[in-house]
Amino acid sequence: MKITLKRPFEKINGNVPYRIYLNGENYTELKSGEEKELEINSAGKLCAKISWCGSENISDLKEGDEIEVSGRVFYNRVLPFLPATLPLLSVFAFMDGISEFWKYVLLMLMALLLIGFVASISVFRTKWIRIERR
Repeated sequence: MKITLKRPFEKINGNVPYRIYLNGENYTELKSGEEKELEINSAGKLCAKISWCGSENISDLKEGDEIEVSGRVFYNRVLPFLPATLPLLSVFAFMDGISEFWKYVLLMLMALLLIGFVASISVFRTKWIRIERR
């Protein structure tokens, strides 16, 4: 059965190809702006990966399916900058003359940012790449 994989040209991870896995085995790579028609022997689970993160699995593949693979803007553009706010918040939290209330608010905000960042690179690591049937 033949399926078509498309990856639009994107600046997000543009220099790094996505590894495409079929049933847990590395099947091919997909570069930015590339389109491939693949012949697969069996229906199974298809996913894309880059480094330790990737996409959710797509199953129930059918003849002629078009699958689009692209990076998610929030995870790939915004999220890497969130940890950079921690030093800035710590400067404000430990300034002389700041009230205890604001110090605790800033410390809680720092803790939430750190927990959110760790969760996004561990628990939600299958959300970095979007893979969908068209």
